[in-house]
Amino acid sequence: MYVGVEEGGIFRSRNDGASFESLNDGLYVDIHTVAVDSRDSRRLYATTGAGFYLSQTAGKSWEQVTRGLNRTYTIPLMVSPPDRDDLFTAAAMGPPPLWRVGPTGADAMLFRSADRGESFTPITAEQNFGRGMVMRLKPDPSNGGFFAVCNDGAVMRATSDGASLATIAEKLPPAYDLAIIP
Repeated sequence: MYVGVEEGGIFRSRNDGASFESLNDGLYVDIHTVAVDSRDSRRLYATTGAGFYLSQTAGKSWEQVTRGLNRTYTIPLMVSPPDRDDLFTAAAMGPPPLWRVGPTGADAMLFRSADRGESFTPITAEQNFGRGMVMRLKPDPSNGGFFAVCNDGAVMRATSDGASLATIAEKLPPAYDLAIIP
């Protein structure tokens, strides 16, 4: 079991939570999401307040991935099923206090990695999110794409490669998570 702690790092338990070990070597410890690769359990991913991190050593060491990411405050992460290499994340220019007062809000963008977290490509322009930040990504079982929910009350639906993103709801109260019921 891996646990990501905001302002605390990542911890692993090998005994159902009886004890935990810290896995923070090279990692910025403001953790937002931690995930295990769907094909290689030694490969871990973390989104943080200082960007995206990759471990190829089951968390013993981490490296920050900056190739293709031109934003640093990452929150959501979606790892594709084992038959695909895609990862998706969203990143803002800075932390949440700036989202309310900045001229462009969160100034967020959605990114795709086609090489299991080694590099990223932006797949949306910041204007697609208005002033909001994508808080959660969830698979869309009906089309192989995904849903995204934003803290400004928008819900979007993306195609499987993320290249087409349509707003399907807006002006909801601030949203931080969603559940998809097949």
